Amino acid sequence: MAKSLYATLKALPGKRETLRALLTKLAGDVRAEPGCERFMVYTLASDPDLFHVEETYRDDAATWQRSTAGCSTRRLRLWLKGADRKSSFLTP
Repeated sequence: MAKSLYATLKALPGKRETLRALLTKLAGDVRAEPGCERFMVYTLASDPDLFHVEETYRDDAATWQRSTAGCSTRRLRLWLKGADRKSSFLTP
């Protein structure tokens, strides 16, 4: 069964473009990973410093493989460079 992760990231003051660039690069990398079915980044016109990320993986194994294969390092770097964040796993 597919597993989804939804995250919100709020750019720190003056870091919106840094965060946007990091998320754009991360999106390309993640979409190329085995088991990734979807990785989308959204922003709100009413709050351009707020980013929403939706990730969907084929199954639990693909989700955990991603989180243990270096993803956590990329995410940590992304969060430390420009965002306050919150994330949740979603199930159908």
